[in-house]
Amino acid sequence: MLLIMRGPGGFSGGQVNDAMVSHLDLYPTICELAGIERPDWLQGHSMLPLMRGE
Repeated sequence: MLLIMRGPGGFSGGQVNDAMVSHLDLYPTICELAGIERPDWLQGHSMLPLMRGE
């Protein structure tokens, strides 16, 4: 899945990552960015660790 993200600070630009991600990972990522608890029924995983290079 091709994904381009942009946000206010906290990430260095120009990163390329070959990890497998899905559209299901967008909602958990947004929840973590917003600092809200992820619903238990929600599928997918936050992509923030990938974006931070962890």
